[in-house]
Amino acid sequence: MDNPDRPFGNLPFGNDKLIQQLITELTNMLHSNKGEVNWELGRQLAIQEAGNSIDVDPMERIRFEELARVAELHVLNITGIAETKGITAEALTASQLALRMLKEWQPLLDKAVLSFNLGSADPDLSLEDTAGANSDNFDDGEPDMSQQWFEQLTQAVAPSLLAIQFGSIVGQLAKQAFGLYELPLPYPVLKTSGPSEIVIVPENISNFTSEWSLDYQDIRLGVCIRETAYHTILNLTHVRNRLNRLLESNITRFDLDPSRLEQRLNESGLDGFEQLMKDPGSLLTSLLQPAEKQVSLELITLYSAIEGFTNYIVEKKIAELCSSAETTIQALRRKRVAKGESRRFLEHLFGIDMTQSSEQGNRFVEGVIQRAGEDALGKLWTGDANLPTPAEIVAPGLWLERIALES
Repeated sequence: MDNPDRPFGNLPFGNDKLIQQLITELTNMLHSNKGEVNWELGRQLAIQEAGNSIDVDPMERIRFEELARVAELHVLNITGIAETKGITAEALTASQLALRMLKEWQPLLDKAVLSFNLGSADPDLSLEDTAGANSDNFDDGEPDMSQQWFEQLTQAVAPSLLAIQFGSIVGQLAKQAFGLYELPLPYPVLKTSGPSEIVIVPENISNFTSEWSLDYQDIRLGVCIRETAYHTILNLTHVRNRLNRLLESNITRFDLDPSRLEQRLNESGLDGFEQLMKDPGSLLTSLLQPAEKQVSLELITLYSAIEGFTNYIVEKKIAELCSSAETTIQALRRKRVAKGESRRFLEHLFGIDMTQSSEQGNRFVEGVIQRAGEDALGKLWTGDANLPTPAEIVAPGLWLERIALES
């Protein structure tokens, strides 16, 4: 019987089918030396990390579809934005959400993986020859592998290894997420006809409300309003275009250092590689240079406007509609700032800081309302020129003055 404390068996990669597939994939890629991204194993690991769930109850699906239409009317009432052409809700399990996240984020993740500086390597180096020469050292956990082999291995297989780790990280995130906007990244362009969809995970909402003894109906409505608000704003063409441009620019700033992986494995042996595959983000942490990533000021500014406005909509409507409004607001705030390792790493990868953006955005919105009332907030989304600058997001009076002059 397999030891539950060693899911890959007593030797590295023991009996775990997924890890065996990984080894085959690494060998094939090293021989081809193409450095291509293969997402299939990443998708499998995402499902595995998200966990097994029973399918969503059909009546619950219908209820969320109804709530999405209600939420859309409330968001429209504040924003005046009607460009989404109707919104419906798709209720998914956590594993289904993980696959959806990978599908929606893959264009950005591909840019990240393929932009990494992988160095150079000798294409004639053989994996079997090099590993075989050192196989006597595997049992004692101290592999004596050359720097050249690690550089060759990293160049050839890092894209697929990173795709696998991204799958693991996204699976972990989906296990806790209420919806696809757990990390508010833009979807692809909206459908040209028919309703667009927000994505909800009823099981995660139910687990959260049970854990904190909250009112499920109120939290469910609050989640629908938040997802709808994000969906409405992020699918404005000028917002989506600017956000995609900033994300794509910011995500291509990582370098990979093969010597750090060598050091990591030399310290812990091949069991260390087993741990790398079980711990979301650990391989990426081992390879990525430590201080090469800077959060884009322009990206933080845009997310501050989005977060501040979304927070205002959600909390205003919860106060109007929910019986336990104060408790619901506090619970959703707590959920937004309680970052797990998976979300923290993804924010770092994409170059965003949702906590900073939320705090800065809340102050901006409060300042605008105090000076010019709620109606002035709608001017945020009327065109690209009306989005605040980094100077204006911390001084809302400057933004209001510029908008008034331009009007």
